[in-house]
Amino acid sequence: MEDTVYCPRCESVVIVEEDRESNLAHCPLCFFAFCTECERGWHQGRNCETEEEMLENLEKKADNANPNDAIAARIRELRRKLEDEIDSKLLKKRSTSKCPNCKIPVEKIGGCNKMTCKCGRSFCWVCGISISSYEHFRTGKCSLFPGQGPPVMVAPVRRVPHAVLRMQAIAEINPELANNYCRCPMCKQESMKGPDRNNHIKCWNCKTNYCFMCKQRIIGVVSAHFTGPCRQHS
Repeated sequence: MEDTVYCPRCESVVIVEEDRESNLAHCPLCFFAFCTECERGWHQGRNCETEEEMLENLEKKADNANPNDAIAARIRELRRKLEDEIDSKLLKKRSTSKCPNCKIPVEKIGGCNKMTCKCGRSFCWVCGISISSYEHFRTGKCSLFPGQGPPVMVAPVRRVPHAVLRMQAIAEINPELANNYCRCPMCKQESMKGPDRNNHIKCWNCKTNYCFMCKQRIIGVVSAHFTGPCRQHS
């Protein structure tokens, strides 16, 4: 089975075999032989080195070399290049995200969090999953633009039902029942815990199910929520 990577030297597409025994890849354009794991020149029989390990080895060589020697000057030059490469990789890591389809890093310069890779796959910059439309940002926890909070469903305020008005009147007569009020986490309208002491509340306005104890929205099976720390009746 074939897979694709990008040449670290000329950024051309390189096709490699997924079931290959080594990480060797050959660029067909610039003929650069490189390791697909560390994206450096091919190192037959040696493990991949991190930038920090390479920098440490260069520093050891520099300590043992004559400061006025040409070899020491070459080591200093390599060390500067390596330090620049480390800074560049850190910057790339902060500004890129791997495509969930082809695994190639995609750079984000600005704009919204819906990304489209060269391979044609669209994905969310925040969570990294594949998406097909902007619906992901309207129904999930990811915001469309950086700095925005998660989407909040705003329900129109409906006419207060007679049952709610009746409970409000009862609460005015019995002030201790005022503690039975709880705001809906979605539309912020107040509902009242009934005389059956059931902690499952269904908002009269937006019909959201939520818990009187933890004040959180209940998604899915209502009874499953009350198998945890929240009791259904109290």
